[in-house]
Amino acid sequence: MTLSSRHPELSDDRFKKLMQAHEEAYARGTPINQKGHQGVSECQIDGTDYMIKCYRTSSPLAGLRLLIGQSRIDTSFRYAEILNTHGVAAAKHLLIVKHPSFLKSRAFLVMEKAPGIALFNFIQYGTDLKLSDTAMENIAQLITGLHKLGIAHGDLHTRNLIIAQDDSVRLIDFDNARKSTNGIRKDLKRFQNAVAVTSSYEPTITAAMKRLGHPELID
Repeated sequence: MTLSSRHPELSDDRFKKLMQAHEEAYARGTPINQKGHQGVSECQIDGTDYMIKCYRTSSPLAGLRLLIGQSRIDTSFRYAEILNTHGVAAAKHLLIVKHPSFLKSRAFLVMEKAPGIALFNFIQYGTDLKLSDTAMENIAQLITGLHKLGIAHGDLHTRNLIIAQDDSVRLIDFDNARKSTNGIRKDLKRFQNAVAVTSSYEPTITAAMKRLGHPELID
């Protein structure tokens, strides 16, 4: 059995190509992050760059969640669409392909590749990379917009914010996203601590979030 969900803007022709090529493209792609039962590969299909995430499950309960649309891959797909609909810059999720079974299920999430460099690389000791005022403003706007929707990212670390050459910013990885006020507080604290520990950008970004009306920074 194969199940799929597609982004409404995905054309029939592109949908067919991704359905045919996603598994082989993932296997041949450049591994980005491989851990436990999931991994991410940077891939190319017909000259277009994609990020493909593979989820593997080994229990009947996990397979059932996949089957009924309650798995981590479904969460990521759903929240990416919500954020894009509300103007929060999130990497577009194009396609889910599920291969459910009783014990060993597989699922693939095909995403657009967010161009740029992770914020993590801008805040390392000794780096030559510098965040512009525009990039810091865009980071603040993105996080504030996310949290104003009542959504906690759940894993808001500096590798999940991608800074493009034009200083635009995109958010990635929504497996742990949820509606949660407490989660928003944790998001904010984690982000502030991560940026402050190795760089001097945190006060500027926090001030911008406060000015933009972040729900946890209102006096």
